[in-house]
Amino acid sequence: MRYAVLLLLLGCDSPERAEVVCVRGWLWLGSGGMGDLAAEARDLGFTAADVPHTRSWKPSGPQVLIGHSFGADRVMQVVSANADVRFPLVVTVDCTAQWTKPKNVDWLISIRGSEPWCHVEGADRIYTIGVNHLLIDKSPFVHLMALTRLVQLSPRGR
Repeated sequence: MRYAVLLLLLGCDSPERAEVVCVRGWLWLGSGGMGDLAAEARDLGFTAADVPHTRSWKPSGPQVLIGHSFGADRVMQVVSANADVRFPLVVTVDCTAQWTKPKNVDWLISIRGSEPWCHVEGADRIYTIGVNHLLIDKSPFVHLMALTRLVQLSPRGR
């Protein structure tokens, strides 16, 4: 809710509904910020789900994917396995494997903490923010970057 007010003040009051999937890391441990991020996206009028990294799915249309740790790796696996689906936004937060931005991703943000965690080569933005792996998904910077770009990419957010 805290970012919904800020983004509404920026003139993004009614974004078109988009499906957002926030994917938690290993055993849901240390990835509670993904649940908070999904709730914040819902506050902005988006359909958003909070799922474990063990879940696999076949997107039926464009999706926005945001993942932390093993959840970020699952996001990249889903994107890579579905080359026929367009992903307007992908955000990886401290992924655990090295990835390269696939062609079916319009905009990719790769955020790393303070440790030498991996990132996504070819990402549109790569940030290292000096936050440890177990706290980075709760970082206000991560939430603001993801939600701001989500609203900017929505038809009414432009």
